[in-house]
Amino acid sequence: AVLKMDPDNSAAQQGIARVTDGTIAAIDKLTQKSDFSNARQLLDNAIKAIGDQARLTATRSRIDKAENIWKQEQALAKLEAEKAQREREQQQKIERLLADASAAFDENRLRTPPGDNALGLYRAVLKMDP
Repeated sequence: AVLKMDPDNSAAQQGIARVTDGTIAAIDKLTQKSDFSNARQLLDNAIKAIGDQARLTATRSRIDKAENIWKQEQALAKLEAEKAQREREQQQKIERLLADASAAFDENRLRTPPGDNALGLYRAVLKMDP
């Protein structure tokens, strides 16, 4: 209201700048917590209340960039988890084959019967883990 009557009023301009600073800080805090939806909502409300300023537009760009980075990190973490799961499953299979091969060896099934002998089982392990 003061700025409508006196657009050059420095106290009012400084007050708006402080409100803008505080709002941007709150938005940045939400963004750092990966709470992008609430950060955007707070930004939209700030634009309605304060007006669309270059600083607020830049804040929207920071939210978008942070969200894109977060999504990429989530996708990478998912791929790494899937890879680790496959590696665990392969290691378990190798351990089972080694146990079966050891049992076949102890039972003197060195090369026979086909498919259930120590040699074949050890070779299967080497194919999986040279």
